[in-house]
Amino acid sequence: MLVSRDENTIVRERLLAQNIVEVATELRMIDVADFIAYIRFENFGNIDNLVNCAAELYFIPNTLRFGQSAEIQSKWSEPPVVVLDMEFKHCDVQMFFRLYLQDKIARLNINYISLRNPTNCAQSNTRIISDALWNARDIKFKCIENQYQSVI
Repeated sequence: MLVSRDENTIVRERLLAQNIVEVATELRMIDVADFIAYIRFENFGNIDNLVNCAAELYFIPNTLRFGQSAEIQSKWSEPPVVVLDMEFKHCDVQMFFRLYLQDKIARLNINYISLRNPTNCAQSNTRIISDALWNARDIKFKCIENQYQSVI
């Protein structure tokens, strides 16, 4: 299912962003010069290792992965933007997206979503995605989230 920029896509991007915010934060702690060098010299294995290290803190192994493609968007007058092609795959859900890492923020755009058994209802499909994201979270992190929620 190719993704168009409609309301459902925006909701799903927000949902994905909320689930990977910690991973993006971990990646933004890496010196941008390292990303620039790895991308320039196509050392994608190094980027793969960095993404895996960040993702394994919050997700079950191999559910959130680097898509083996990246670029740097840079201008003399602006801070660089690191763009990583990423993949989320768990249960019946597979999503391909681009993660944009900037100096103070990160954002993403979903390029493609594949559901093994999609429904005719967009909200039901979004719920399937939400459940897959939740189930892919590392159990230790889920326990910490639940403790924070019970305190609030």
